[in-house]
Amino acid sequence: MTSNLDAPAAGGNNGPPLDERPYAILERIGRAMHGPRWQGKLAGDIGENERELRRWRAGIGEPSPRTLAWAREEARRHIAGIQRAIEE
Repeated sequence: MTSNLDAPAAGGNNGPPLDERPYAILERIGRAMHGPRWQGKLAGDIGENERELRRWRAGIGEPSPRTLAWAREEARRHIAGIQRAIEE
């Protein structure tokens, strides 16, 4: 017997879809950090060429797990900087 609690639903609790493409994760992080013109800024933050991000957007390849980890770490640094700024 199975219940509705066995597997999480895609997008449940307002979270991202479970099958979210790696580029979509990168885009979500980039937009949160830098707004609508995020690509060049995030590319510089994570040491990637902006052209590579455009290729990923077009579906040619995808960011590696390491690239996503770097983006997440940059987002955490960004959050920490904002937190320090509002505490002063």
